[in-house]
Amino acid sequence: MVRGTGPTEFDLGPAVERLRQAILESYSNSNLSAQELTSSQWVMESPLALQTMTNTLGDSSDAAYLLTEQPFKLSGSSDDFLIIYGVNHQSSGKAVYHNISMYQSYKYCGIANAYDHCYSPDCVTFAGSAGDYLSGGNAKDADKLYALKVARNCNGETYCLEVPTAGCGEGTELDDEVLVGFRAYIDPNTNTGPAYTELLLDRVIHFTAQPPSLELEYKTVESDYPKPAEVSFYVSSTTACDVSWEAKVE
Repeated sequence: MVRGTGPTEFDLGPAVERLRQAILESYSNSNLSAQELTSSQWVMESPLALQTMTNTLGDSSDAAYLLTEQPFKLSGSSDDFLIIYGVNHQSSGKAVYHNISMYQSYKYCGIANAYDHCYSPDCVTFAGSAGDYLSGGNAKDADKLYALKVARNCNGETYCLEVPTAGCGEGTELDDEVLVGFRAYIDPNTNTGPAYTELLLDRVIHFTAQPPSLELEYKTVESDYPKPAEVSFYVSSTTACDVSWEAKVE
């Protein structure tokens, strides 16, 4: 069945950009570093994959699959978390079901999931979550957007998905690399997966504590061998951390 209907989510682009700015501004006073990850099409569509004998990892033609391109690690620090945001493809009418999944990147183990709607009390939903960042004049189309936090510990926060610390299939260890996957199932107008060209891709911002900064007192240090060369430096950090250094002589 052919994907696509013509209408796209691109008219929601300005609203997504307002949401992005609101998210960045909400953490601008937290001395956090913000890395924006890139999402792209995960697997080849089945009609092409069948002709090229490409492994599509068990995908289905009734969904659009997206994945972040950059693997990352998620520590247990409260200063280390994701904000995943964008268009709720179910609310926009491009899908009947929208899912976000956290993966251990090495084996693609699914370890945590959130959904556009829920049917059980332990399910995490992101419908309506953009309202935590958008208000007043910026709230236009907020009901079609979402902004989900992902962390090791949500501490009771709403619209937050916890990533368990455990082995593959149950969680992921702190030193494992992680990816974010997205699925949009069934365009109700075609009864097959939505066309990738008609979706605004889901976005991810990884917030972390800013790394320590090091400043040398002198750029050049000289001494007459075998006298020692004394080096002075300063290290500053917004969070508690261990500092180590080494020197090499040629």
